[in-house]
Amino acid sequence: MKKLKIIPNTERVLVRLLQAIPTENAPVLIPGQLKAGENLLCGAIIHPGTTKFKKNQVVYYSEYSAAAVANIGAVLRGESTMGEAIQEKLYVVAVDDIMAYEEKVFPLGGLRKEKV
Repeated sequence: MKKLKIIPNTERVLVRLLQAIPTENAPVLIPGQLKAGENLLCGAIIHPGTTKFKKNQVVYYSEYSAAAVANIGAVLRGESTMGEAIQEKLYVVAVDDIMAYEEKVFPLGGLRKEKV
């Protein structure tokens, strides 16, 4: 995967949507939409910006408060195609819009980004 050069603005985080896969040593996470009155998404922070969060920390946020972004810089540098940039499922989320988070930072070997 290409190194991301997207940096979120103040009090925002860059999140990658997650998909859980069964493993023996990983925690069980419900990825994507969580049906709890409001559609919540589950993602891993890939750039914490200036916030209290850490890289790879799992957060839950409203699908309506997140702004989807594509890594256009990688396309312009010739590191990926536009299709690959769109498929990365990256979102910028304001700290106030994060509904919950996992205190422990999980190694994300048991999780992978959502398939398209």
